[in-house]
Amino acid sequence: MPTCYVFVLLQPHAKIEDITDNFQPFYDKYMATFGKAINAKFKPVAIPLKDLHFSRNMSYDYPKGSRTYAYIFIVIAFFVLLTAFINYTNLLVSHNFVQAKSIGIRKINGAGQWGIYLQFLMNSVFVLAVALVFGGLLYWISLPVFAEVSIIHAVPLSLSMIIGLSVLLLVALAVLASFIPYLNQAKKTGLKLLVSRESVNANKGQLSFGRISTVVQFSLSIILLIAALTITKQLNFLTKSNMGFDQENVVLLKLNKTICNPQAVASLKQEMERNPFVESVAFSAHSPGEVLGSLHFEIDRDGKKVSKIVNSMGIDYDYIPLMKMELAEGRNFDVSRADDNFKSVIINEAAVDFCGFTPPVAGKQIEGITIVGVLKDVCFNSLHNQTEPLLFFLDAQKVGYLNVRLKANANLTTAVQGLQQVWKSFYKDEPFDMQFLDSRVKMLYNDDYAKSKLIKVFTFVIFLISLMGLFNVAVMQTRQKTKEIGIRKVNGARVSEVMNMLNRSFLIWVSISFVIAIPISWYAMHRWLENFAYKTELSWWIFALAGVAAFVIALLTVSWQSWKAATRNPVEALRYE
Repeated sequence: MPTCYVFVLLQPHAKIEDITDNFQPFYDKYMATFGKAINAKFKPVAIPLKDLHFSRNMSYDYPKGSRTYAYIFIVIAFFVLLTAFINYTNLLVSHNFVQAKSIGIRKINGAGQWGIYLQFLMNSVFVLAVALVFGGLLYWISLPVFAEVSIIHAVPLSLSMIIGLSVLLLVALAVLASFIPYLNQAKKTGLKLLVSRESVNANKGQLSFGRISTVVQFSLSIILLIAALTITKQLNFLTKSNMGFDQENVVLLKLNKTICNPQAVASLKQEMERNPFVESVAFSAHSPGEVLGSLHFEIDRDGKKVSKIVNSMGIDYDYIPLMKMELAEGRNFDVSRADDNFKSVIINEAAVDFCGFTPPVAGKQIEGITIVGVLKDVCFNSLHNQTEPLLFFLDAQKVGYLNVRLKANANLTTAVQGLQQVWKSFYKDEPFDMQFLDSRVKMLYNDDYAKSKLIKVFTFVIFLISLMGLFNVAVMQTRQKTKEIGIRKVNGARVSEVMNMLNRSFLIWVSISFVIAIPISWYAMHRWLENFAYKTELSWWIFALAGVAAFVIALLTVSWQSWKAATRNPVEALRYE
């Protein structure tokens, strides 16, 4: 049957093409009769089971995944780890300035290179071990939190996997993090490390590394901030885009096929229309975002029969006016026309293009069925994809939804209570399953919203780590310029002038980060937007806002340390060393 999936277990080293390439004999024997009955042809679509989750085929397979989002989160995880690693290494290098004299004394007393490196290694192991313990606790705490802020199912890792990953990270990061500060001290003799001038020169090298790390960290932070702003803008664009119908003030009531019949639905509809808050009521077999029915037919193209398959949906006479859909040509279904019941359909403009019809289309026939109208740009799928061809027909089954449009000035609470009372008068023991249409449309992008929240969380985390690193570099710089600040103050420099001197370099570093982040983020977001058939533009204000935010946050972070250094007693500064 064409309404189900077939799972094929292949023999080792077998290829699926061995089956699909020989599909014609199978079709002739088992499916040709059915195909002729509905004027359609079939061809097999084979997808490996491991690829099914990310495949856009197989419409009835839920939930679907996004390979793009998977890659995005892998990159973000790498960003977070890289930012934390750079920041930690920067702290170790900064700490070298404090330890320089003690290391120099150890070298004079005969300590070898391996002993010095072992000291750095043990320090890193201890700090990272404590960090891993806290990280493990945060991991377990975050599982229910992520379940609340997103629809992503958090699957706990096994204890053996957590231990294995922890040991791997501990060893790898400890070796790398201890090796960098070790190289900074390895070539210096004990005497040089004790000399003040050499310490100052070492501090300059550490400050240079701090500047580079700040540029890298803030570049990553700005890239993620631009990504978060772009994703938010795109989701707002999708939910507010015109889908060819008015989704405001429309209530969907689910009709269960076990209790509903045409006569009961007609009576329920009439009773609800008496509600003073109700503008109109109509029936539809489906709602936006659901997998619709399909219709197979053949049309003539250049003297040849061409098979077409389009989505189909049953409605009643009042549905198109209730949804405020606009007709590009033709008319709506007419209750006074008896032949509209079985021999008329209305299609959307995407179906016109798909079938290759030449306007005017109203009045043309599809296998004896007349097209009476064409709807403007009506889209019932999410705007990730192009508008799908859609055909409406009059449905006598009445299984699906009652669409109730409330008046613009209606009190929603009172109106819904009135609808519930009417429902209970017809179906006392059946639940009142209600949903607003605009909420239903927004659900099409629930997955995007959930992942957007996670990206915002990770953006905040990276910014927080980057600011810690920036503050550390600010401490290093003020320590290096301690005497200079004292001399300037003795010579009459104001606090604002000293702060301006200290903050200027930080703003230059953030500017460099911003310049680096712009092309990378533009390319990444441009590629991400390609996943949507309908997309917003990469506005200049997104980049400007990210840059301003980075400047302001960085300035606020370093200004505290700069203010402390600028207001310090110059006498203390001059006798610092």
